[in-house]
Amino acid sequence: ESQISGRNTTVQNLEQRLIEMEELSEQSKADSESARSTFEAELSAAQEEQRVAETNAKAANERVKATESELMDLRSRIENFEAQSQEKENLLQEEARAFRVKIEELENAERELERQVMEAKENLSDAETRAKSSEVQVGNLQLQIEEARKEHAKTLNSLTIEKDALLVAKNSLENEVDALKDTVATSTNMLRQKEMESEAQMVALQNEKLRAEIQKQRVELEDTSMKLPFSVDAKFIVTFDLPSNQFLVLTGSWCEWKVSASEEMMCANKKTWTKEVPLGLDVTHEYKYLICERDSNGEPKQVEWQNGSNSMFGASSGALRNMRGDLEIHDSWIPNPSKNPVFLFSKSGGKFETDR
Repeated sequence: ESQISGRNTTVQNLEQRLIEMEELSEQSKADSESARSTFEAELSAAQEEQRVAETNAKAANERVKATESELMDLRSRIENFEAQSQEKENLLQEEARAFRVKIEELENAERELERQVMEAKENLSDAETRAKSSEVQVGNLQLQIEEARKEHAKTLNSLTIEKDALLVAKNSLENEVDALKDTVATSTNMLRQKEMESEAQMVALQNEKLRAEIQKQRVELEDTSMKLPFSVDAKFIVTFDLPSNQFLVLTGSWCEWKVSASEEMMCANKKTWTKEVPLGLDVTHEYKYLICERDSNGEPKQVEWQNGSNSMFGASSGALRNMRGDLEIHDSWIPNPSKNPVFLFSKSGGKFETDR
């Protein structure tokens, strides 16, 4: 723009000179023409220079615009850089604060460590003092231990002698205890046998009494036209699973509880055991089941008696007045009379459940 302004000024000056020259006297046309040609040449050159200057001005304007764009981009980058710098500065400040906290903690830990070292030194000094005292005590203890060892050896010899004597006495006492156990077992078996014999005698007395009563009733009934049975065929039925080498036996007061005189039951389907026994009327019978095996002679040998109290059953002649004369008694290995029924049979074939 300065060049253009200068060129314009030059052009104006030249035009002014041209006007002045025209006003001059026509001293010399040749000089005028020459001056005019020179002026026109200079004017053309000036105009050419003006066009060049204008072209340069346009290029300069474009460069200015590009520079302004670069300047704006640079400002934006500077602002971003300043924001990032502020953020990094904040982070650095935060890290600096964290480092200061850690430094304080380390300083506190160092002071605590120094305190502990001082305490350890004091404790070490005390320990050294106690160690010196302990050395003296250890010497004394070693002397005492040596004396105790000698005394212990004497005591050990004495205890060994007493131990041998006690072992002999223990063996003697064990033999006596075994003998007493055998005596107690023998006595217990004898007592059980006597109890069974006493029970059998009581049952026998009851049976004698029953027979007497039955005989008395039989005499009384002979004078009447009504004939009643004096015994009933009782069929005992028990469900119990046993190995093939074992079987059930029914025993009771009617055989004086003797295993050899008891009734061996029959098994129809490996679980149901049955036996039919004639029992007297108007008397209560006691009975039990027991598990038996065959001994070397083929005789029943008892293995296990049924647990619990004796089971009881009784049938009156009045209850069988219109009956067929037989009945079924259903039992289980674990006695439960409330759930084990007794059935009577009428002469017409009817089946009736009754109490024991």
